[in-house]
Amino acid sequence: MLQIPRVLAQPSAVMKSKPTILCLEADTTGVYIRKMLLEEAGFEVLVSTDVPLAKKLLGSTRIHAVLVDVKAIRANRSVAAELKQLKPKVPIIALSPYEWLPSDLSKDVDAVHTQLAPPDELLAKLRRVID
Repeated sequence: MLQIPRVLAQPSAVMKSKPTILCLEADTTGVYIRKMLLEEAGFEVLVSTDVPLAKKLLGSTRIHAVLVDVKAIRANRSVAAELKQLKPKVPIIALSPYEWLPSDLSKDVDAVHTQLAPPDELLAKLRRVID
C-alpha cells in the first residue's frame, strides 16, 4: 500500500512573500494535482490529511486561506468551526463535488468551490478571499 506522508509540504523560509494555502484533505487522490496547480500559480502549499495536524499548522504558520475537502467536513462537522475559532480571519473554502452544501456544513466556511469547475475558478476564488 502506498504510504502518504501526513505533511506533503513544509513552509519555505526562502519564499515568505508567497501566500500560503493550507489544504485539509481526507482523501489524497487529487491533492497532488491541486498542490501542483497552486504552486504553479504562485502559492505556497501545506497539506494535512488530519484535523489535529491542520490545526497545528494553522496555529504555527501564517496561512492566507484554507481549502477543506467536504469529506473532512462530513467526517468532523465541527472542523470548519474549530479552524475559524483558531484563526477567525483566515478564509475557509470548502471543496465539494457540488456547487452548494447543506447549511449545517457550510455555516462556517467562507465559500464553496465545486471540484468539477475549471482550475482558473479556484485560483480566482482564492485570490478574491485573500485580497
